[in-house]
Amino acid sequence: HNALKRPNVVFILVDDSGYNDIGYHNRSQEQLPRIRTPHIDALADSGIKLTNYYVQPICTPSRAALMTGRYPIRYGVNGFTISAEAPWGIPLSEVFMPQFFKEAGYVTAMFGKWHLGFFKPHYLPTHRGFDRQSGIYNAMADHFTHEIRGGYDWHVNDESRFLARGHYSGELVRDDAVAFIEEMSRNSSSSFFLYIPFQEAHSPYQAPQRYLEMYPELTFWPARQNLAGMLSHNDAMVGEIATALKRTGL
Repeated sequence: HNALKRPNVVFILVDDSGYNDIGYHNRSQEQLPRIRTPHIDALADSGIKLTNYYVQPICTPSRAALMTGRYPIRYGVNGFTISAEAPWGIPLSEVFMPQFFKEAGYVTAMFGKWHLGFFKPHYLPTHRGFDRQSGIYNAMADHFTHEIRGGYDWHVNDESRFLARGHYSGELVRDDAVAFIEEMSRNSSSSFFLYIPFQEAHSPYQAPQRYLEMYPELTFWPARQNLAGMLSHNDAMVGEIATALKRTGL
């Protein structure tokens, strides 16, 4: 509430979700939405809906465009992603958004999925503008074991964190985001940029059991049931992060 303090910025990115995977896009007075996302719906209803804005259809180009502010075709990632074995990343000549925030005196943090290059240290989040980091580098690690193609992929401040094994990815992201918000609420002199790119709802399609049970009508189609459950679980995580912002007065 310091009049001289610059605003905090929180950007939440939900991975690989379709237009009709968000509740308010297909709800009506007569029926509930096919996918239940009440917290995201509430944020949209109380904010601004940018209905004529578009993103890339897959992971790396979407993130790269956001981080650089430039069309991904400018640096060669239009239409495909960075594989786990790929010996390349978004060129280091590209300046990422958190680097600008750091130059402006912000504390920067990222919790979630990176997918912008990880074959050398200089391509990792803490070398590209983020003070704090946790999550996966790749695209489609198991949401519970965090394993991908025989390797393990959950990192905290760019070091492997094996204690995350067995904990669901979206809940780990939620926990770190809420902890960061609570920490920053005690440091009223610092503004922050918080980037939360959830791994949900990217494959593999794995939802916690109680979110599967929200969609009994989809038991005949397990992949779709898991996807629906993941989206509703992700919505709950977004709701808890929004609640933390309100609770701390940020």
